Amino acid sequence: MRFNLKRAKSLGAACCGGQGFILTQLSGTGFAFLCAMGTVLTKVLAPGEVMLADTHSVLAFDGTVGYSIRRVGNCKTMCCGGEGLFNTKLTGPGTVWLQSQNMHKFVTTVAAQVIREERMKQSSAAAAQSGGGN
Repeated sequence: MRFNLKRAKSLGAACCGGQGFILTQLSGTGFAFLCAMGTVLTKVLAPGEVMLADTHSVLAFDGTVGYSIRRVGNCKTMCCGGEGLFNTKLTGPGTVWLQSQNMHKFVTTVAAQVIREERMKQSSAAAAQSGGGN
C-alpha cells in the first residue's frame, strides 16, 4: 500500500470542505485502518450522481469521486440553522465512506452534558445551604 499527499482541488474545498488543504491518498492492495466515530456508512455513487454531506462527516472517498463544496441555504439558514456555511458535494462515480459522528460533535455533546451536570450539582448544593427551600 502506498500513501501520498495530495492538495485539495480548489481553495474553497480546502478551506470549507472539512478535509483541509492536504488529502491523504492511499493506493495499492492491503488494509487501511481509518479512525472514525459512530457508524461508518458506505455509499456507491453512480456516474454523475451527487451526494451532499456535512463537511465533518466525510471519512474517505475514491479518487474518481468529485469533491467540492456547496453553500447551505440563505444567510438566515447559514447563521441560525446550526449546520454551518457549507456542505461537501461529492459527485460520482465511486465509493464514499461517511461517519455518523465526528470528533467536534462528540466533544460538543460531552461538554454540554458535563456543564449540565455541574450546574445541577451547584443548584443542589445552593439549595442544601439555604435550608432546602423550607
